[in-house]
Amino acid sequence: MRNFFFLALLANFLLYAFGTGAFGPPPQEQGREPLRMNQQIRADSLSTRPLSP
Repeated sequence: MRNFFFLALLANFLLYAFGTGAFGPPPQEQGREPLRMNQQIRADSLSTRPLSP
């Protein structure tokens, strides 16, 4: 029972470290391109419209 507790504690610590970016960029930051947003030309002229059914 003690081994299971320490295994669960270690798994919890590793998942927390992975989620905060201790092993690289955090998972929620992957796929984002913040530099591309700064390089867009006339980004304010884009508009969205609702799709017709």
